[in-house]
Amino acid sequence: MEFNAFPPVSALPGLITEMQHGGTNFNLGPTSGSNPYFAFNLISPNNNKALSKLQVRQAISYALNRDHLIQDAGGPIVNPPLTHILPSGNGGAQNVPAHFNPYPTDIAKAKSLLKAAGYPNGITLNVAYNATSTVEPKMFQTMQADMAPAGIKVKALAVPSADLYTKYAYSLSAAQKGSWDVIMVGWGPDWYGTGALSWFNPLYSCAAKVPNGSNYEQFCSSQLDGMISQALKAPSESAADQTWAQADQLVTNQAITYQITQSYQPNYHSSFVHNAVYVPSIQNFDPTNVWLSS
Repeated sequence: MEFNAFPPVSALPGLITEMQHGGTNFNLGPTSGSNPYFAFNLISPNNNKALSKLQVRQAISYALNRDHLIQDAGGPIVNPPLTHILPSGNGGAQNVPAHFNPYPTDIAKAKSLLKAAGYPNGITLNVAYNATSTVEPKMFQTMQADMAPAGIKVKALAVPSADLYTKYAYSLSAAQKGSWDVIMVGWGPDWYGTGALSWFNPLYSCAAKVPNGSNYEQFCSSQLDGMISQALKAPSESAADQTWAQADQLVTNQAITYQITQSYQPNYHSSFVHNAVYVPSIQNFDPTNVWLSS
């Protein structure tokens, strides 16, 4: 069972080729999730509270290069790009315009926004990530290289996986002290098909600000909270999906988080493992149904 150390990125091209030629030991399973994505600490005191300013968050988003980050994670077959909040498989995702990508890489625009926000000499960000991940340390190095031309420097806060959420993401005091400005986290729906509520309510609603929920960024919008209520009262699933799509665009335009990919989960099992059935909710093979041969 793989929970944190999955097939290494360097092995994925060969495993994908094996699968395409009939191999059955490797599996790419849908997650309807986003892992990792970058969350911005809106209450960080660093850089004179720079991340509280929309222009600064937009500048960071323009300075990042999603294509490069996806390559770090194994390429677009395993990690198709995600330019907004909801991955496919969640209600409302299909209603977001296909061309909706408000922050394509644009270094000149990033520099201009930083200057307009009062940071002509750039900013320095503390970036927290899982040191034992097979992907996140590489993504940090890519961020470092890609954002430097825009005047955005990053400092590594590489922490053990056990500490990333308990000591940083879910710690209000860590956010208030500016221990981190950007943190790499992941999320998936609590249920499938109509799971948009399990994104916006725990991640972005006012009531879910850490430590009460998983709103790591401390974002609060009465307009978004109103959309959540509207979607819950919608007369039909299609009407709710329209509202979820509007919520998606609102949060994306506010640059609260930076989504990278709607990832597939790579898993591998040996030839003596049989009936390895992938279950999206655990992003792994069902351990209750496998059997082994000698």
